[in-house]
Amino acid sequence: MIRIFNYLLFLFSIAFLWGCAHKICPEMNPYQDSNGMWGYKTKNQPTIEPQYWVANPFTKHCIATVLDSSNQWYYIDSKGRKLFHSLVYDNGPDYYYRGMARFIRNGKVGFHDSTGLVVIDPVFDYTLPFYAPLAAFCTGCKMVEEKFAMEVHGGYWGFINQTGKVVVSPEYLANEIRPNRDKWVEIKIEGIWRKIGPNGIFYSSDSLNNIPEPDLIRE
Repeated sequence: MIRIFNYLLFLFSIAFLWGCAHKICPEMNPYQDSNGMWGYKTKNQPTIEPQYWVANPFTKHCIATVLDSSNQWYYIDSKGRKLFHSLVYDNGPDYYYRGMARFIRNGKVGFHDSTGLVVIDPVFDYTLPFYAPLAAFCTGCKMVEEKFAMEVHGGYWGFINQTGKVVVSPEYLANEIRPNRDKWVEIKIEGIWRKIGPNGIFYSSDSLNNIPEPDLIRE
């Protein structure tokens, strides 16, 4: 009897841990009311009342992007709670690059992953996406939200890695950095473009094959 109880307890523990690791959410679909606002429902039962101008489908991780009545993009969970204020890009919520997207909190920019977890705290005045293993960020710059995207004025730029660690100090103007879509980025020093790998080391054109692959890419 004790052996059976221990076995059942083991199965329950496995199920609990699996449930913690894999979010289980109901099948929720966007629907539109007679006023043109969008919400979500399961089959014929409304679960999140219509209140959004745009309501995108929920992902397998139980989060969705919505455009609320104040024309702001947010990520919400399956209960309608706001998780992140998404940074606007291309007239919509920010894209994922290397498994991370940008969000804004208290006027600062950070990154979250596709499961809804914060992976880099919002401590930067602005950042570009992780086109490469390093992302450009600026300090002392100002974000100006335009119709289709966020524009940035002024400040000095550097680079962070995929853990949020600063690997190139912010001491360059915007026209002195190149956030390339490759294994390296570039900064302009005394009129010469220098390549930097994900480890923050400078590489010459002859040594680009020696640049290591990044060891952290989220899907």
